[in-house]
Amino acid sequence: MTTKLDLNALVLFYEVVNSQSLTRASDKLRVPKSTISRKLSILEHQLGSQLLKRGRKVVALTDIGHVVYNHTQRIVSEIEDAGFEASQMQSELSGVFRVSLPIDFGVSWLGRLVAEFAVIHPHIQMIIEINNRWVDVSQEPYDVAIHLGPPRNSHLPVKVFTSLSRGIYASPDYLKRKGSVHSIEDLQNHDCIVTEHQRDEGVWNFLSSASGKVVDIEARVVVNNIGMAREIAIGGLGLGILPNVMCKNDVAASRLVRLLPDWRSPPLQASAFYSGRRRMPRKTRAFIDFLSERLLTDE
Repeated sequence: MTTKLDLNALVLFYEVVNSQSLTRASDKLRVPKSTISRKLSILEHQLGSQLLKRGRKVVALTDIGHVVYNHTQRIVSEIEDAGFEASQMQSELSGVFRVSLPIDFGVSWLGRLVAEFAVIHPHIQMIIEINNRWVDVSQEPYDVAIHLGPPRNSHLPVKVFTSLSRGIYASPDYLKRKGSVHSIEDLQNHDCIVTEHQRDEGVWNFLSSASGKVVDIEARVVVNNIGMAREIAIGGLGLGILPNVMCKNDVAASRLVRLLPDWRSPPLQASAFYSGRRRMPRKTRAFIDFLSERLLTDE
């Protein structure tokens, strides 16, 4: 038979353990010490076990008390989360919101989505900075920092909010001069534009439904910005591996042509690191959800 426990008594028990004293818990909660003692006695009776060893100045948990405390800790955490989310939902998104964007995407493409988010939420004051370095939001005044590539080991809360598929692209002018690409092996005879990030993560590895291949590519141009790689590809200097979502409009306008669509390279992860708390603030959640939804839509 399941015993129904008094939630209020569990919360009082939790606070007594955290305070290490009935007196300190009484002062903090503004609940009479006698009431706390009575509630704890009822709780122990319901469980049929002693939970606390009461000393003159401090209290200590029994073995069963440790078990009950761990479960109560999770219950209290859920209650606090519910209260936090409820208060957030009642307030309109407003105030200052500081975002760090990677130079790879921030200038050429993510900036457009940030602008759309700001239009949807006119009471948010957006402060946007473009960085070409690792940004630690626990040490710098940002609410969110977007980073590309696999998340680093970090003490910060992080959400991988999308993986961007990539393809091989070239301009029509380049293909007229150098000839088309009919196989993965043909890439060895073409000029390739490679970002420093791609060179580090080994993006020029390709997969098909049947097999995988590694192509030894010698870069004609190495850049530190995916937006610059796109511009150079449009200018006709060579082939680039670029996010499909970034090149969607270029393909429609015949500025770029996608090559070997049956082959794919590893997707590019985009992660959002956010500051401080275990709970994600509502503005941060709204921003990340917006980017994730738009990225999926634009693919």
